[in-house]
Amino acid sequence: MDAANVVYVNLQAEGARISPEEINEQNVEFVARFWKNGQTVVHVNMLSMETVRTKEIVKKFLVADLGAAKMYLPLEKAALQPNQDPMTLTNHLVSVVIETIDIKDEGNRVMFVNREKALDTLRKINSKRLKPG
Repeated sequence: MDAANVVYVNLQAEGARISPEEINEQNVEFVARFWKNGQTVVHVNMLSMETVRTKEIVKKFLVADLGAAKMYLPLEKAALQPNQDPMTLTNHLVSVVIETIDIKDEGNRVMFVNREKALDTLRKINSKRLKPG
C-alpha cells in the first residue's frame, strides 16, 4: 500500500493505525459515499494548509492528499484549542468524518471533512468503554 493513499478506519483514538484502507481511482467514489453515509471516523495525514480567497471571503483549510482525492478540513471545524497553531495538525494522523463530497470530476475529487464531529464520536464511544472503579 502506498502510504499517501492509506487512511485508517477505527474507533479507538485519534491517530490509531488500525484497519488501514487504501484509496485508489477504482474505489474512491464508493468508499467516500459509504463513509459519508455512515459518518465513519477515518484518520488521515494532513499535509499542508491552503488559503482560498473569493471576493469577500478568505477561508483556510488543512489538506490531506490521498492521490485519488483530496480532503479539505476547514479550520473552523478542526477543533483547535485557543491559540493553537493549525500547522500542529500537519504530518499527523487526524480524525475526521466526511461532510460533503464532490468526486464527479476525476481530476479534482474533493471531500470536505470535520474533525469536531470525529472527536465527539470518539469521545462518546470511548466513554462507554470506561468501567467503574
